[in-house]
Amino acid sequence: MNKNLPNLQQLIGNQSDRLSGIKSWNNLEIIGKNNLERIVQLAQENIYRMLADHEDSQDMKKIRTAIDFIENELLPKSINKPTLPKLRNEMFRKDDPVCAYLGDTGAAIAEKGWVRGQVVEVSKAFNKDWKDGKPNSGYFWKVTVKAQENIFPNDKKIAFSTTEPRVLLDWEYDYLKISEDADFLQIFSDNAFREWKPLWCIERNLECDASEMNMKNWLSREKIISE
Repeated sequence: MNKNLPNLQQLIGNQSDRLSGIKSWNNLEIIGKNNLERIVQLAQENIYRMLADHEDSQDMKKIRTAIDFIENELLPKSINKPTLPKLRNEMFRKDDPVCAYLGDTGAAIAEKGWVRGQVVEVSKAFNKDWKDGKPNSGYFWKVTVKAQENIFPNDKKIAFSTTEPRVLLDWEYDYLKISEDADFLQIFSDNAFREWKPLWCIERNLECDASEMNMKNWLSREKIISE
């Protein structure tokens, strides 16, 4: 790695958890255009924060060098790939077709596996339990999807936050399901891991063993419903 580049944790400062699964600068070469663009955005936000906090100018210079490296060396040869869950930012739009995984959702009446649906609403919401002291923490984009079949008795809808890894855009599901891009799939799966329940389980007080979460297994073993 170029000695003038910061380590990945320094690159986006207090939001470095968003890069989980990305272990090195070499990994950045394979994560795709949209993920790189999001990292650049977060790095620029980190510089603004550092300026406001009067932090070391040499550290900021390294981050600017990193931004230039991504924009000039990595982005020109990158293609779009599924957005890593922790890097998502307002990516869902009304009418988007999606695939949702319900295999670990207790009380779901749909056959275990993935179901197809469509985004019907995107709204700003707040959850006090998600407030962690960071600016705007607790606020999130709440996305509502209507599935092609009942998920719960007499209910086809589920709601989730933007970073919920159990919901993928249709094309992302197809890419991850059939692609031979094994290294990227591992990064995506590592980035997707989390220990808390999806919003639809929290709202309904349903069981969900998040500790067993494994996106690679879900994609390889489960069939999609209503295909």
